[in-house]
Amino acid sequence: KDGPEAGRWGEGTGNWTGVSHYSQGIAAMGAAESFGMDGSHQAMAQLALDYLAHVQSVDGGWNYYTDRFRNLTRSDVSITGWCFMAAVKGRIAGLKVDPVMFEGPKRLIKAMGIDERVLDQGRIFYSIENGEIRDTLMYGREALHGIVALTLIHLGTPIESPSLQGTATYFRTH
Repeated sequence: KDGPEAGRWGEGTGNWTGVSHYSQGIAAMGAAESFGMDGSHQAMAQLALDYLAHVQSVDGGWNYYTDRFRNLTRSDVSITGWCFMAAVKGRIAGLKVDPVMFEGPKRLIKAMGIDERVLDQGRIFYSIENGEIRDTLMYGREALHGIVALTLIHLGTPIESPSLQGTATYFRTH
């Protein structure tokens, strides 16, 4: 593969890229970590990060897949967390990371209205599509709280902030 698709793992059929962005984010994070530890896999890690920047949704996050028409109008909080952590590991390792990979999640969290009032009540928003927020009451809220907190911390949010204190309150009471 050439161009921005060069860093994508797997082969797709039909409308899908074949490998979910969950897998892509985790694999990119591992490649960046490997490069940071011993200098191996630099080209692979860089291509993987470049691909993630290429498929980032317009609202700042990432979705399960990118369709062949590059319909980038939905973001999922948990997938965004994994892809964002790949960017964090890439930056720590000294790879080139598109600044939008940091600016986008910050915009997404703000657009979704994630703040202490939501977090300490145990409510967390799961996705946003075409500007419409999707609430969730599904299992796994703790994981969503955790990835949002981790994202906020790596974006420079102070531990004393209402957002992170709301998450701490939720974890203490559940």
